[in-house]
Amino acid sequence: MPALLRSRSPVAHSQRACPAARAIALALTCTLVPIDAWAGEPRAEPMTAPSAAMPAGQLAASSPWQTAYYVVEGNAPGPTVLVLAGQHGDEPAGPIAAERLLGWRLCRGRLMVVPRANRAALAVGTRATPRARDPDLARNFPRARGEAPRGALAAALWQLLESARPDLILDYHEGFDFYRRGGKSIGSTVLYSPLPVAAELVPGILAAVNDTIAVASKRFDPIPKPIVGSIIDAAWRRLGIAGIVLETTKADQPLDLRVGQHLLMSEALLRALGMLALPDGMGACASRHPPRPSQAPAQLSAKAIGAKAMTKTTEAGASIPMNTSTSTMARAAPMAGSSTLREPEARANR
Repeated sequence: MPALLRSRSPVAHSQRACPAARAIALALTCTLVPIDAWAGEPRAEPMTAPSAAMPAGQLAASSPWQTAYYVVEGNAPGPTVLVLAGQHGDEPAGPIAAERLLGWRLCRGRLMVVPRANRAALAVGTRATPRARDPDLARNFPRARGEAPRGALAAALWQLLESARPDLILDYHEGFDFYRRGGKSIGSTVLYSPLPVAAELVPGILAAVNDTIAVASKRFDPIPKPIVGSIIDAAWRRLGIAGIVLETTKADQPLDLRVGQHLLMSEALLRALGMLALPDGMGACASRHPPRPSQAPAQLSAKAIGAKAMTKTTEAGASIPMNTSTSTMARAAPMAGSSTLREPEARANR
């Protein structure tokens, strides 16, 4: 197991015997184990605190689609990562993992978290949004220049994205089956926009989670094809903002394992960006573990986010009551002459 994720916890032995225990242990310890319960060397998991987070604001306020978003601030300026979960109501692992992020302590940067984007669908456990004209929230974002989001909830999420202008979007989803089985699902994949920052981070994310999976057919694969109509696809095409989708698999896997995989991959990403604090009570940054080298161009690289974001300033969001950071780095425009990278239709429903 790489040093990045080597456990110092009391369950380390069982994790070595059963790699999947690493993901489950992270899902449990992120909220249930107090800092002073760990003796000896600092543990590898993110530094956590009891989460009594108050919402930073409400999206689609005073409507049937109202949902809260939260902001976790680091001790110093740094990257802003927007985390979305719960766009589909039959994918429960993402919202649970996103809510646990609210207890993670950052040494720098900012997490903006929308843990339960589609509360109406989550309440009934369905992929589709009840009583909505455009029921698939995750396909309601702009597909062409000048096109508006469809529906009040997609419009509110898009407004948050435009106001915050994060350095990266992290979107949690679940497939109904494993991608490697060759069916219609894209479960156990990491989809990402074709921008350098995402391409550089994905290998480290994959290495972190696949190190815990013994069965080859259940391991994660990269897909550099955001689904058309998703917020990840619209963000890079319309705004030049990179995004990554973490897609776990519901088939034959318990909920706590899937939650743990979301947290494990998120931990690897935030460590690569130098955002996580050491569990020493001082809020110092953990050592960075940069992702594997990629062949992508150097502009808007993960290294640039980690280094240049230190010079960010803050300003009030124009239409949403929150503090947002203004990035000093140039946004990479969609590549000239690039063709639409469409997810195969047979796998578009996860």
